[in-house]
Amino acid sequence: MHAIPLHLHSHWSLLDGVPSVRESVDFVQALGLPAFALTDTNALYGAVEFASRCRDAGIRPIIGAELTVAGGHSVVFLAQDREGYANLCHLVTRLQAAPDREASLARGLALSDLDGHTHGLIALSGGCAGLLDAALREGDGQRAESLVQDFTNLFGRDRFFVELQIIEAGDGAKAAVLHSLAGRMGVRTVATHDIRYLSPGDAPRYRVLAAMRQSQSLKDLPSMPDLSFPVPEDMQRRFRDFPTALDNTNLVAEMCRFDLPLGELHFPTLDLPPGRAPRDELWTLALAGAMQRYGE
Repeated sequence: MHAIPLHLHSHWSLLDGVPSVRESVDFVQALGLPAFALTDTNALYGAVEFASRCRDAGIRPIIGAELTVAGGHSVVFLAQDREGYANLCHLVTRLQAAPDREASLARGLALSDLDGHTHGLIALSGGCAGLLDAALREGDGQRAESLVQDFTNLFGRDRFFVELQIIEAGDGAKAAVLHSLAGRMGVRTVATHDIRYLSPGDAPRYRVLAAMRQSQSLKDLPSMPDLSFPVPEDMQRRFRDFPTALDNTNLVAEMCRFDLPLGELHFPTLDLPPGRAPRDELWTLALAGAMQRYGE
């Protein structure tokens, strides 16, 4: 049984991922994997193409997103069903459509913003860029336990997973600490790799994107870890001490059975005042929104 990739970024992560959706689907199909997740940063731009291409390739798409939360850290959300997809759309819109969009994306969602919008969603703790990893880097084990409890309260023990990522030297020891923390708190772990490009040869392309994103020259960028797509044998090697976390990638994939309906048209129902024409009402609402955003 192969590990299912649950944390992959395409070029729709906008300067934070290299491959196109087509390249990603083709790559996974060549490996013979039955499913994988697309988790672009604060965006669902690729969801429709992803669902369509996976369907054509005989691969089960897992639609998700890596959302910024609590001061710039990451949490991965995966849609289990239609309600989960609707909640994911709501959370992405909350970030992207805020009047102060750039500040909103930088600070991310507060955990309170998730309340009432977690049904049908699985949450992964975010890996190396996540809240738990940040708390452990700061030596704050109590904060890490509190975060696990917060997410357990929001998602339940069945729909929150602690991500284990072994990318750089020393990550194995950190994974052991996270594995122990999850065991104490009664939640499960899952093995992921933060995939930003498909082949090691794509690393220079990602480095250029990182320089653009950070407004730095290439020569000033620090060295970067290998964020290429690990082949199944590599995942088995990396997580040989955490076989349950590998198995849980298949469990999560089985829990995500949402099939995005394509080709259906869904129009909103307008609750219009008596005698009010749709065009007039839409114009009034659009003008009110423009005034709210831009003033006189």
